[in-house]
Amino acid sequence: MEPSKAAPRPPIHRNTKRTGELSEAAFLLKAETLGFHLAKPWGDSERYDFILDTGARIWRVQIKCTEVLRARGYDVQPIYSIYGKGKVVYTAADIDLLAA
Repeated sequence: MEPSKAAPRPPIHRNTKRTGELSEAAFLLKAETLGFHLAKPWGDSERYDFILDTGARIWRVQIKCTEVLRARGYDVQPIYSIYGKGKVVYTAADIDLLAA
């Protein structure tokens, strides 16, 4: 009797919105356990995901996640999209900190 062979698995197509939400949840947990205080802006209209209070300063934090490996490191794209303009790079006017 020949051993059964499992059918090849189809590629996983992740829901990028859900992946982003999970990344934000992980950041929230880590920051809180380190003693920081966080606030989440209402809605999805701001260019940052969290407001982080260190006690001495308030920081606007954008969370990015990736599974793409390039040159033995993760490829993080510090960009966002604007309707009619396409992709735009974050600047210091948009955010204070990028967490990947």
